[in-house]
Amino acid sequence: MDETFIAKRKGVPKRRAFQNKMKVLALVDRDSAKPRTMVIDNVDADTLMPIVLNNVAREGHIRQSWS
Repeated sequence: MDETFIAKRKGVPKRRAFQNKMKVLALVDRDSAKPRTMVIDNVDADTLMPIVLNNVAREGHIRQSWS
């Protein structure tokens, strides 16, 4: 799973930072390699945790990697 900022939201003035962009969360099933993507309102724990808990099996593991 990862989140990113893409494109410009309609009606929002263009700026250099990410505030004018859509926030997108992507989840990928490692076994089937099928992705799930969704536009989200915020990139904070209160927004992300319910989505993760509804989409990741209890026995699943989320690995943290730093690029």
